[in-house]
Amino acid sequence: MRHTVLWLSAIAVLLMPPCLLAAPDGENGASAPNLENAVQGTLTPVVGHHVQDPEGADVGRVWDVLVDAQGIPRAAVIEYGGALGFGKRKVAVAWSALKFGMSHSSDDVILALTRTQLGSVPDFKYGAGDATIGRVGGAK
Repeated sequence: MRHTVLWLSAIAVLLMPPCLLAAPDGENGASAPNLENAVQGTLTPVVGHHVQDPEGADVGRVWDVLVDAQGIPRAAVIEYGGALGFGKRKVAVAWSALKFGMSHSSDDVILALTRTQLGSVPDFKYGAGDATIGRVGGAK
């Protein structure tokens, strides 16, 4: 019985996630990360913000931000269209097609594409392979 308990304990330790087995900070030679303070009002979340076209009309909202392997934003997924929750679409637009109005009076996201141009971008679907990204000037 005692050997069975020891054997099961050894298996449980082997199956534990590595983060639970790591030593507390400072005990394994890892140094603490460099910390900095962000001044209040200098950082604004992007996801969920309404998106306006160049004329200032509301065209949707930022649903997600897509980053590449280096963590650099490449595209934003915009949800737009529909009525009463029906007919909404999600499209990916190039990060460079967005401008952020981060003044004290406005933190709107402005899209360089018109609603018509946005309508010609194919739907974005997570996990569907390569994404077609709408760019300024109509090129994909």
